[in-house]
Amino acid sequence: METRQLERIILLILLLVNAVLLGLLLGDRVTEASAERAREEMLRQLLADSGIELAPDLDLGQVSPHGCTVVRDLELEDQRMQGILGEHVRADEGGGIWYYGSELGKIMMHGTGELTILPLGETAERRGSAWEQSLALLRASGLEPWTPPGQDPTGTDLPFCCCWNGSPVFNAVLTFSYAGDKLELVTGTTVFHRETARSPVRGMDAVSILTAFAAAVKNQGLICSRLTELTPGYEMSVGLSGESALEPVWRLVMDTGECYLSAETGQIVRLQV
Repeated sequence: METRQLERIILLILLLVNAVLLGLLLGDRVTEASAERAREEMLRQLLADSGIELAPDLDLGQVSPHGCTVVRDLELEDQRMQGILGEHVRADEGGGIWYYGSELGKIMMHGTGELTILPLGETAERRGSAWEQSLALLRASGLEPWTPPGQDPTGTDLPFCCCWNGSPVFNAVLTFSYAGDKLELVTGTTVFHRETARSPVRGMDAVSILTAFAAAVKNQGLICSRLTELTPGYEMSVGLSGESALEPVWRLVMDTGECYLSAETGQIVRLQV
């Protein structure tokens, strides 16, 4: 009997301890949520003081991706070409340039990430809309595309950003050029294949980058009254042939245009092209 009572007492103590710990955890989360709401409200007021309105659907909970280094992997590159060309031949043209070819197309890939595709046969024949054809070709090659909201899907020249781990690389853009019912050419820059290093820390989050943006508006005389889009991503910087740094940046779309801010410094940057 005494043993059973002791077990009940121990169980009751454990339940009370768990209840206290749960209360502390919930309290911490409520405190964090309150602090984040206060932080966002201070940001909105800071921007309002500069005459800038935030679109109501702007996500202020977004975070910057980790910066990283990626390299060219010829085996993975060949697999990508397989998705476009099927069975194909390849040849080293020298200077970091590789040629890939089959009856479905000819492709030249450079050590700087520059890519040219000349579609042939079935690859050149448009099936469905040009937009759908482009997306299908990108996905067949293992690339994840991104396009800014509101991009016209009916044009004859359709640009798509390549992504790295779900984040757009804003200056790695492939443009699909159509004439009538045919895909004539794909040109631009793509992302390399394999990550070799990653920064252990993230860059600025959405609230921090907009605080930096407010300072840039004030100090550099930017003209803006409304901010409509905010997207974290990367700028690709090729240092050595076959190797590039993906540096985290934020894309901001205003009523007067767009700009990019470094997620590490908060400074306005001009993307390398």
